[in-house]
Amino acid sequence: MFNIYIMSTTTILQLRQQESSDVTQNGVFQATLDHPIQLDAGDVVQVKAVYLDTVADVIELTEDEEITMSALIYLQNYNLDQTYPYAEGDAGNLRRYQNDATLRTVNNKGDNQLWFLSTAHENTVATNWSIPSMEVIPINTTSDSKRFGDITLEFQYTPITPGAKSITDSIHVTSKVDRRWNDSKNNPRDLGISCTGTVAAPSLTLLTSKADLTTAGIAEINWDKYQVPIPTGEIQIEPQRFPISFIIPRGTYTPSEISQTITNEVSKLQYTGKVSTTYGGDAPTYPMPPTQTNWPSMNPWLQTVLKNTADLHLQGGAKQIFVNADSRYGGTKGGGAIYFDYDTTRMAADYVEASAVAPIAAYRPPLDKFLGTNQFAMEFDLQENKIKMTQMHFPLYVNDTTGITIVEDGLQGIAFNEPIKGLPAGDNVCFEPAGGIASAYSGICFSTLSPGWFWDAMGFGDITVNPVKNVKMNYPDFTSTAPTEANSYTLQVDTGVNTTSAFEGLDLPVIHSNGYPKAAPPQTQFGRYSVPRQDAQDGADVFVSTADVASIFSNRTLNDNVADEGYFLVDVSSNFRQNLIGGNLGGLTTSRDTQSIVNRYYTSGSFTSDQGAGSIVYEHVGEPQMLSNFGVKVRNPNGSFVSDTVLKEKNAIFIEVIKQNKTVSQK
Repeated sequence: MFNIYIMSTTTILQLRQQESSDVTQNGVFQATLDHPIQLDAGDVVQVKAVYLDTVADVIELTEDEEITMSALIYLQNYNLDQTYPYAEGDAGNLRRYQNDATLRTVNNKGDNQLWFLSTAHENTVATNWSIPSMEVIPINTTSDSKRFGDITLEFQYTPITPGAKSITDSIHVTSKVDRRWNDSKNNPRDLGISCTGTVAAPSLTLLTSKADLTTAGIAEINWDKYQVPIPTGEIQIEPQRFPISFIIPRGTYTPSEISQTITNEVSKLQYTGKVSTTYGGDAPTYPMPPTQTNWPSMNPWLQTVLKNTADLHLQGGAKQIFVNADSRYGGTKGGGAIYFDYDTTRMAADYVEASAVAPIAAYRPPLDKFLGTNQFAMEFDLQENKIKMTQMHFPLYVNDTTGITIVEDGLQGIAFNEPIKGLPAGDNVCFEPAGGIASAYSGICFSTLSPGWFWDAMGFGDITVNPVKNVKMNYPDFTSTAPTEANSYTLQVDTGVNTTSAFEGLDLPVIHSNGYPKAAPPQTQFGRYSVPRQDAQDGADVFVSTADVASIFSNRTLNDNVADEGYFLVDVSSNFRQNLIGGNLGGLTTSRDTQSIVNRYYTSGSFTSDQGAGSIVYEHVGEPQMLSNFGVKVRNPNGSFVSDTVLKEKNAIFIEVIKQNKTVSQK
């Protein structure tokens, strides 16, 4: 009696691109074994595993890179910050609308517009310049089809605000087609820079290289014909810029890594120093601006009214104001024409009117207000394959139960902030609310993102805003020189484009309750699925909590390797063959080398992998063959090679050889 046992052995062959000296492109290379193996009849060959380095896009820094993000700060002007919240009876204005008499009322509710933190100062020298416009000239001026632009230009200059330091500013030039270039039609373009210089010329410098301009199809950038000296004695209104700079070490970063790195760098509370909520000092020695250095935030993007006032005083004495800068804000309340400020003297003293209660002689902490954003976040959206800025605003916190004791139960949300009804004529003509919704308390947008190439690669080169000096403002504190038509500015900022806020979604006005909400007075029930009501007499705001945010998505799709076809073809050529037959409508027809079909769904981190599920099994028939050299090709479904923008260099194919090489007979 005989028992026959067929014994098999398995050999794993590693074909690794980084161990190959013959690489045509990523995913196309030759692999040579350390020593050959013999393939005999009955031996089975199959792909054991495939690991493809499918990081479609990374941010690669060849050296340490200094990143600068310069922000403008705004307040959304709405109901709750118009007057002093003192129970002692002070009914005075907290926000003062100084250059428009119709706005001097305690009954206004705000307009829900974005009013930008700005400075007002008198120009005292003859060496300051306004450069409102520039020319962008394409290389080709006769074509109908060539594009130019899509580049972020960088300029260096010193702003005219007293005490300002030299800054780098960025302006994105959008892509255009040079349709038989017409200079008068396409130029000038807004520049909106005010800077120092000499009597002869401004000290404005274009940092963008000639090579980068040429790559973008641009022959020249110039502003000579538009620059004008600023008259001495004239009041200049400028948006304040708050830069944050940091170093990102050289290296290769995935979209998630670079997003988290930036978020961590700019979110530090003690960015420039230590913080304290104890302002210090006492009433007799507490002038405004204060001289102490204790502040609740030392991050430039989270200012306070008093801190910024003190900083401006130390820098040269410019006045803090807030400008309704929106260029779309028309009528008599036109963008850039009016402003408000805070009564900082009262705020610093925690003012209480003597007629209400006795003056407080002892020191009390000041009434201060935050400005800017208390949160900043960037993240990589795996569904959209884009980086997005998800938080660059200070939310309204609603539905809290806060009384005297601080209770941290407020939720992010919005306020339905609408005009008061039924007031006497003149009390409610101040503002025209923009839709009746306040979706943030404060926030930031960017005037500079530098270096330009970095932010263009990230897909955010076009989100910066460009203030344009094109508006006349009558600032009442200075009268030595009447303002020109361009002493103030306008700009356009949109949620989801240049800044973030609560998302004004369809569900906001829906009461999520199965009860019967009551209106007071009187205590009337108005039933299920009713619209939330503001009281017709006092116009109290209706607050709604929502965690939805209108984010800013980059204009660039990253990791687009997962967005094309559903698989890769892996060819391994050696002394064995397969048959793959395609359709007759173009693309791949026949391949004798395809050994695996890799499903692109299985992508983890940086790699697309297959553990043999897509392997095509080969069983050798015929004479023995020696396996030594292998040609590897990773291809798209149409047979083309995979682009280096989709496939990187860390690719590896593991081949399993199962040898039926031993027969044992036993009696």
